[in-house]
Amino acid sequence: MPPPCILKPVELWTGKQVINVLLRPNRASKVFVNATVKEKFYSGKGQMMCQKDGWVVFKNSELLAGCLGKVTMGSESKTGLMYALIRDNSVEIATKCMLRVSKFSSRWISNYGMSIGIGDVTPQDQLIAKKKILLAEGYKTCDAMIKEYEAGDLVLKAGCNSEQTLESNLNKELSNIRGEAGDILVSQLPRYNAPLIMALCGAKGSNINLSQMIACVG
Repeated sequence: MPPPCILKPVELWTGKQVINVLLRPNRASKVFVNATVKEKFYSGKGQMMCQKDGWVVFKNSELLAGCLGKVTMGSESKTGLMYALIRDNSVEIATKCMLRVSKFSSRWISNYGMSIGIGDVTPQDQLIAKKKILLAEGYKTCDAMIKEYEAGDLVLKAGCNSEQTLESNLNKELSNIRGEAGDILVSQLPRYNAPLIMALCGAKGSNINLSQMIACVG
């Protein structure tokens, strides 16, 4: 066991220390990995001092900074942890580490759970107000397009008739509304919102799904 990160009032270990143990289960282990990964939720500034802890740094198999998401743990990433383990050690060592992580994750989820409630997908008053403004402006733009179509003034797209051009323009505008609503939503949701965690870490879903559940359809 590594020494605890916090000594008083009680001894406590951090999640980063848990990852360190999963990488090197004992002192006799010769597994050493060095990697730097920019996660999906990286704020864009500060690197190791990122407010969202999105800049992941491994130094000699020790996790110094960052939260692990799909970019770090995913097998398809050429900058991720598993790729670095294979590159610097072997496929067998990477496989054993992946097995330890998966067993630990399954056990943790079984004990603590990861669920979504109505409260996680209920929009706040501030979001509802911004959504109304966004929808009003968007529908005004769409109404203007429909009037242009009815008057025969709509500029046709290459290879499209008037109906196809109108449909394409409306779809684009409504997609922009959905995207903007999703961006507003992500900036306002609390850090520990369950759907937001799943979307940011890469487990399931995206900003579009969040937007549909909370800001638009929901």
